Amino acid sequence: DFILPRKPTGNWGRLLEHDPNILDERLYRLGNRCLIEAHLARSQHEPYSFQDVVQNYRLSYFLLTNTIGSDYSEWSRQAIESRQAVLAKLALQIWTLNENGTDI
Repeated sequence: DFILPRKPTGNWGRLLEHDPNILDERLYRLGNRCLIEAHLARSQHEPYSFQDVVQNYRLSYFLLTNTIGSDYSEWSRQAIESRQAVLAKLALQIWTLNENGTDI
């Protein structure tokens, strides 16, 4: 799922006013994506703000999804980059490769 939605409405407009290129430059970044259960994704019809999205994510069983609201108080370019760095660090801890490129 996208945290910053593909077609932002409501209070997302403030973010777009402040950072008009964020959709083009950060929408498809790993830091702007999250795993979420299908029934929760379907219930999120029109996210009017980051706080609306976070309320739904708190119901998720996925730790990396349900903590987004406690890890970030607002969603911005910096939040996307920060979350992407955290996910990259976790990936390196989980999937360590040896010099042959195979999993250890």
